[in-house]
Amino acid sequence: MISIINVTGSNSRNLYNCLKYDRDIEFVSSAFSLNYKTKVLFLPGVSHFNNYIDFLNKNKWIDFIKETDLLVIGICAGYHALCETSDEAPGVRGVGVFKSHVSKINPDLSLNYGKVPHTGMRNITDLQSNAFPKKAFFVHSYGVLEHNSESVMQALNIAGKQYIVSQRKNNIIGLQYHPELSGEYGREMLNNIISEGYCNG
Repeated sequence: MISIINVTGSNSRNLYNCLKYDRDIEFVSSAFSLNYKTKVLFLPGVSHFNNYIDFLNKNKWIDFIKETDLLVIGICAGYHALCETSDEAPGVRGVGVFKSHVSKINPDLSLNYGKVPHTGMRNITDLQSNAFPKKAFFVHSYGVLEHNSESVMQALNIAGKQYIVSQRKNNIIGLQYHPELSGEYGREMLNNIISEGYCNG
C-alpha cells in the first residue's frame, strides 16, 4: 500500500495518476488515519514551505516522519519540507530529517539553465544508484546547495551552482525533480525505488 499525504495545494493527484496502474494507493490527511498496510509514504510536490510545514504540524506528521520505519519519499516541496530551514519562509522550522537549508536560486541569464524558475527536462549524469533516473523534469525556484548537505545521491548544476537533486538518509528520500511529471523515466524510477531493495511490498 502506498499513501500520499494530501497536502493542501499540492500536486498529489499527478503523483496518484503516475502510480495508480501499478500499486494500491490512498490519499491521507492525518497521521492518525494512515492505513496499517502502508509501506511507502509520499510527501508530494508543489506548495509554499510555510504552508507545507503548517499542514504537517496540524495533522501530526512531524514526529511521525522522524520516527517511522516506512519508506518516505519527499518530492520538490515535499523534499524541502524534510529539510531544516528555507529562504522561502525565514524562521519556520522544517521536519529536519536532512540537516540542510533550502536556498533561493539566483538567476544568471548568461549561463545555460540559468533562468529561474528552473524548468524542464534535464539529464542527470552523476548517478549513485541505478534506481534513480538519468533524466527528469524540474520546476522550482529554491534548492539545496550540495556543499551544505549530507547523504547526496545526485547533484546538478543550476545557474552556476551545484544543487542536490536526490538525497537519502536511512529510510527517507528527497527528490528535487518531479518523477510524476517525467514520463516513463519517472514512473520507472518510482517503481524501482519501491520494488528493488528500498522496501518490501
